Amino acid sequence: MIKYSSAFYAMMLWRGAFSWIPMGTHQLQMHGRLFRNKRNVLLNLAGNGESTDIRSIESSEAPEPVGPYSQAVVAGGMVYCSGQIALDPCTGDLVGEGNVEKETYQVLKNLDAVLKEAGVSAKNIVRMTVFLVDLDDFSAVNKIYANFFSENSVSPSRSCVQVAALPKGALVEMDCIATLN
Repeated sequence: MIKYSSAFYAMMLWRGAFSWIPMGTHQLQMHGRLFRNKRNVLLNLAGNGESTDIRSIESSEAPEPVGPYSQAVVAGGMVYCSGQIALDPCTGDLVGEGNVEKETYQVLKNLDAVLKEAGVSAKNIVRMTVFLVDLDDFSAVNKIYANFFSENSVSPSRSCVQVAALPKGALVEMDCIATLN
């Protein structure tokens, strides 16, 4: 039997490789898949010669990236969406004219388009990050955000932070992680 130190598990938790769910000594959960044998988790994390399907998602209904990155990447049964700002997909111009509500609506519309291209919807989102230039905009953004997730049975986990600036002078940016299931 292979034994792993608590430092190993702490490192893997910090790296986001799996979530420790206290269900028993030989049970771990990794991105929703239950493994009853710690060795299987180690092999899965370290790679045991099996190929991992990683693909890029590009939607014509969302703005083109403003840098060298994908709109989203699908890997390990998850969709990792890059941050979206309030760009019009057709023109590439910032929408909202300094109105955080209009920007928030467009950001969520852009994320929705990327998720749709990946074959999922807002109901699949498990994690959101919201970046605001001014935290005084929190309640205005939160109202539109709550409406966007109103049909979800479970609201995604979320962080919201204030930043010094966003690309193209945007007031809000959001990224998300969604499950393919």
